[in-house]
Amino acid sequence: GSGLSMHHTPASRLYNIPPPAETDVDEFKQFASKQPPPASFFELQQDCVRSVRLARRDGHKLLEVEFPPLPANVLEMDDVSTYDVAEANLKLAIDFCKGILAADQDENAPKKIAILFPDEPELEFGIEKAGSANPYPGVVLGSIRTVDPDDTRVIKPENFLLNLFGGGSGGVIKP
Repeated sequence: GSGLSMHHTPASRLYNIPPPAETDVDEFKQFASKQPPPASFFELQQDCVRSVRLARRDGHKLLEVEFPPLPANVLEMDDVSTYDVAEANLKLAIDFCKGILAADQDENAPKKIAILFPDEPELEFGIEKAGSANPYPGVVLGSIRTVDPDDTRVIKPENFLLNLFGGGSGGVIKP
């Protein structure tokens, strides 16, 4: 021989291979479970948009999506306030809604997405930071609890459970 050695090793990573079709649920689930965590908030948002789109396709109508508002190293800084975190979270939520509205273009696509705050004071903060209760076409900011100005009761039994878990700040849960 020529002294050249041909060493063949199986490839452990394949690049530029498209993911399986989302309609093949089992194969796509297997593919997704092998993916590394997102490297950026943009990738995280794209993953969340795809997940919501697939959940809606499966018939889910009411979804709650949570993701971290800021990187952990930023959250640990002394000069980062709760307001900074809330503002960053609102910005990410609005960007996420934009992604959902752009991704879903079929007849079942959402026409309006609500970003809900726990109560009216937080809603007021969100409106102030976003500049409007409608920060983007199809996106509306709202509150889960509202205060009824005509309700003069001192004890409100419907809020008892919320108060037990520290969630009672007055107001009623909207149906």
